[in-house]
Amino acid sequence: MRKTQSSPETILLVDDDEPIRVLVRERLEQSGYTVLEACFNSEALLIARRHEGLIHLMIADVMMPGINGRELAYMLASSHPHMKVLYISGYPLEVVREKLRAPDMANFLQKPFPIETLVSKVRELLKADPAS
Repeated sequence: MRKTQSSPETILLVDDDEPIRVLVRERLEQSGYTVLEACFNSEALLIARRHEGLIHLMIADVMMPGINGRELAYMLASSHPHMKVLYISGYPLEVVREKLRAPDMANFLQKPFPIETLVSKVRELLKADPAS
């Protein structure tokens, strides 16, 4: 892969569903992204703390054991203020809406989703107004 003016964007993928996580990671890596993978929110916090570069985007399952995806995003906001977040969930929308705020719903994909829909949403979010 040729080195361009900037290094590949880094995505933190947090999902306790291993088959989903593997599929998403493989497809994102094929698309040229660097993927940091976590099974649980506590693992994601540790990975984010240890990662020395920028994390451009986090893909987080809304409903996971312990803290939910929105709470995780909030906890990472101070150390990664420009990180965008894409939420995913297989739970019914009524349940998801209890966990996410209205603006967060614009960056939400309901499982199951076509993998290309996710990749397209990732590209859209990463191209959007980088608040730097």
